[in-house]
Amino acid sequence: MAYRDRNIPPSRDVAAAALFLASEASSWITGVTLDVAGGKIML
Repeated sequence: MAYRDRNIPPSRDVAAAALFLASEASSWITGVTLDVAGGKIML
């Protein structure tokens, strides 16, 4: 994977996102890209 500013997110952030998506708390999330970018992607 290529990152524009060469900063790779910490593995704990990626793991937290994966655990969230595997949990019941994410049961209403469908068809969405979850960006783990440390807040660098904002609308």
